Amino acid sequence: DPTPTPGPSATPAPTLPAGVVGPGGGVVGFGPVSLDIPPSTVVSPTRFSLSTAGGPDYKGLPPVAVYSIRATEVSSGKDVSRFNAPILLHFLTGALDLDGLAPQTLTIAEAKKSGWDTLPTAASDGDLSASILTPGVYGVVGESAAPPVSLTIRTDAPAEGRHRVDPGTTVRVTLSGIAGWPIADGTVTMDVPGDWTLTSDGGGTYDASTNTVTWDAAHVGSSFAFTLAFTAPSVAAESPQYEYTGTFGARIVQKRSKVYRADPVSVLVAPRLVVAHKVVGEVDRHNRAATYKPEDTDLPEAKRFTVLRVRYRIENPDSLPVTMTPLIQYGDVAGPDDVATPFASSPLALTMAGGPAKWVTLPGAGVEHGTAKFYVATESKQWKKETEGIDENEARTHDDEDGQGQDGRAAADGGLRAAGRRSFTRGVHMMGDNPAPAITIPGDGWTEVEFSVRATGYADFDTTYDLRITDGGKAIEPSVVASMAIGPNPDAGTVGSADPRTSAGGPLSPVGAPYALRAASASGTGGTSGMRVAGMTAAGLQAAGGPTSIVPSPHGDLTMTTDSCAACHRTHTGQNQWLATDPLPQSQQCFVCHNGLGATSNTQAQWATASANDANTASYYQHPSTATNSGHTNALDTEFAGVLNRHAQCSDCHNPHNPTDTTLLATSTGAGWLVSGATERGSGVKVTNGATLSAPNYGWLSSPPKDESGDIFPTPVGAIQYEYQLCFKCHSGYTKLVASTGSPMSSHPSWWSLDKGVELNPANKGVHPIEGMGTNQTTQLGNSLTPLPGANTTYRIWRMTTTSVVRCSQCHGTPAQTPTGPNASSGVRLDTHVSPNRGILRANYRDRSLHVPYEQYVASDFTLCYLCHSTEPFTAEPGNRTDTNFEFHGYHMSVIYEEGFSQDRNIDLPGAGGGNAICAECHFRTHSNAFKYGNYQAPQTGFAADRLVNFSPNVIGAGALGQIRWQRITTGSQRGGNCTLTCHGFSHLNEGYQY
Repeated sequence: DPTPTPGPSATPAPTLPAGVVGPGGGVVGFGPVSLDIPPSTVVSPTRFSLSTAGGPDYKGLPPVAVYSIRATEVSSGKDVSRFNAPILLHFLTGALDLDGLAPQTLTIAEAKKSGWDTLPTAASDGDLSASILTPGVYGVVGESAAPPVSLTIRTDAPAEGRHRVDPGTTVRVTLSGIAGWPIADGTVTMDVPGDWTLTSDGGGTYDASTNTVTWDAAHVGSSFAFTLAFTAPSVAAESPQYEYTGTFGARIVQKRSKVYRADPVSVLVAPRLVVAHKVVGEVDRHNRAATYKPEDTDLPEAKRFTVLRVRYRIENPDSLPVTMTPLIQYGDVAGPDDVATPFASSPLALTMAGGPAKWVTLPGAGVEHGTAKFYVATESKQWKKETEGIDENEARTHDDEDGQGQDGRAAADGGLRAAGRRSFTRGVHMMGDNPAPAITIPGDGWTEVEFSVRATGYADFDTTYDLRITDGGKAIEPSVVASMAIGPNPDAGTVGSADPRTSAGGPLSPVGAPYALRAASASGTGGTSGMRVAGMTAAGLQAAGGPTSIVPSPHGDLTMTTDSCAACHRTHTGQNQWLATDPLPQSQQCFVCHNGLGATSNTQAQWATASANDANTASYYQHPSTATNSGHTNALDTEFAGVLNRHAQCSDCHNPHNPTDTTLLATSTGAGWLVSGATERGSGVKVTNGATLSAPNYGWLSSPPKDESGDIFPTPVGAIQYEYQLCFKCHSGYTKLVASTGSPMSSHPSWWSLDKGVELNPANKGVHPIEGMGTNQTTQLGNSLTPLPGANTTYRIWRMTTTSVVRCSQCHGTPAQTPTGPNASSGVRLDTHVSPNRGILRANYRDRSLHVPYEQYVASDFTLCYLCHSTEPFTAEPGNRTDTNFEFHGYHMSVIYEEGFSQDRNIDLPGAGGGNAICAECHFRTHSNAFKYGNYQAPQTGFAADRLVNFSPNVIGAGALGQIRWQRITTGSQRGGNCTLTCHGFSHLNEGYQY
């Protein structure tokens, strides 16, 4: 007979073949089960059948080998309800899966509605037998052989309250257990919160799909303890969901044993205090009536000396009371170093560019304010300091997402904020004093704190300020800040004719026309966005056809009687040594117009998103024109000559008083690219070159305004002519370059500042052709610059030939200004202001981070090269190619990924790198190979020091002398070369090639 599947089943298995027994009795066998039927047990032939069945748990355990026994009279088809004599039921336990049960506890039992009815059971040779009188459900039951286990979860979160920790905190969680005896099998599982980050798994296996950590219990013995570490979720300051409850649970599952569980432990992730909302308002100076803005709305244009009210809603997420001392501060760039806490995301960070912002505590009324831009003001006519309470019915903030009333948040919201938070603590309104008295907020409570403030005469016009509430000067995160924009100077007025149009209503006159005096904040909530031109807003200007169609440029050859100077200068109220209308840095003055509202060019937006320079690693992403203290004197002074004076103000590259037509584009000549109209008449440096590798002679170039006296300017030696002359003012030996000595600079040759005057000398054999046409006139280079038919031109921009001269700004500059290609005109307007790529590069170029073994070639790593050169040779196997002078380009760049062994990526580390090469390993100095790095052997024959071949510091020598040698050889019609060096773990000894 077939053997039934042991164990319980929710759905009975098909009935097994039946056995028929008559009054004479007999034995019916069903594999692991048999029925011994005595004579006269049944009075007529009876069919016995068996099927697997389910049944109730036995002492909390699922039973095994459960069967339903049925007896049916053959003649009538009726079920037999009771036998005339006991039938002996046998279970052959050797055929059953009894693992996990204690052998001495095995018995046969009958399933009843109330549970299992244990029958007297005999055991012989491992088999069990018992007498039964009725058909029914019978099975083998027993008690678990697994030991009982107690589980405990502990965390290092505070034991008080809701076990609150700050967002982003690392929490250690320990799961420990004690068993009655050593555990033989099973698993230990911890359930972890899905929004927490596991940083240490305690030796378990983490499954992110189920948010569980599991251990094999067979290896833990009779006691165990696992310690895990988790990082609590971080909360964005602007997010209302600033609370998270993480619950940790655990269980142990053993075979045929009940599941033992630990009491779950919950940890609240929330700040100690939360500033959830703010309300700002203005106070009428006559009747002291306050007009409030809607909740979480800023003041778009506040006035100096007007009393403003700033109110904050402060919440306590925990169940324990917390005490705070409300103190209000404002953000300022130029303010005193009161509480030096830079704030990362604030309108002020954009509108007050030029340095890290400081938080300054507002002084109280009746004390010396110094240069403070805000103070806590009084409101009474007698200038009396006052403190008023704020009752709950006077509260001005609410929570729109509250599902159970004004305060709190419903549990259905994921438990992010405690449901039913209703406990309000009487708030305070401070008029004249800062800080306010200490306030204790009960658990799940909230309050409101308000300060009356005034902007002083030191508050800058057209500037947005942030005000924040703190706990005695300590920042509260998350927090909302109240922003208010100080409006334009009401006394600024307009300059020149009140009506710049002719009496006939003709076009605007270029003389005496009004100019934009101030630019309002270009960012920040509610900030003014307008320029004042004869009372017209920026929107009105653009509706009339844009800034340039209404306001002529204030730059140009101006006479001494023009009032156009007043667009940028103030005789009595100038903000710096040049009497400019804006304080330093100089860029702030230029941004008044060059913000996309006044002038057609929006250069302010470029710096607003620029990455910060890092001089410690020689990582530069911008010309630092927004630096607060540039050390700049005058654009026409020779302030760079022989000194380390690293700065870049706008007028270092642009002449604001005497430009030519700014639409004039750069043009190419055989001696370099002529300067464009935007930078013409600036100052620069000319060079007189000598032999290769020699430093040129430098001469100063400047061009003063035509109608200014030459007595107050250096004697000019001629106007700047070529674009590279402007660059040489700061990037050549004319000035003092940053030293390459000392730590860590000396060990990082890829960071060094080199003399571009020496590097770009046209006499050098290996040089990018900046000052004249290059020496490589081969067909192969021509095919690289003008790709062959079918070549990939995804990255190519510039239209080049072997006779082309290259502009500095074709490689360095703002990527957003790069035209689309291929075959773009090289003479387009190209700024070199900022770039997201290190070195202010126009496109990405991987030059410091080497490949490691099995890292694949990615074309976008070398986009800068592919602006001019074809991508094809660098993905191809060696062959007879006509677009490269080195047939192994593709082999080195994309085929040797599985060769080499070094995991070091630092190009400045000798012997580093493995797998595929990068461009910079063979072309380390991309301007030229004048300053080769390393110990080179002289070439045995042929040519050297050309084709821009110079190796990086990770490439080391080979051969007996341990030196590097590369030489290009031409013998008749055969062209090629050979290398002696060690790179990516492979030694090349006169390794030759042909092309």
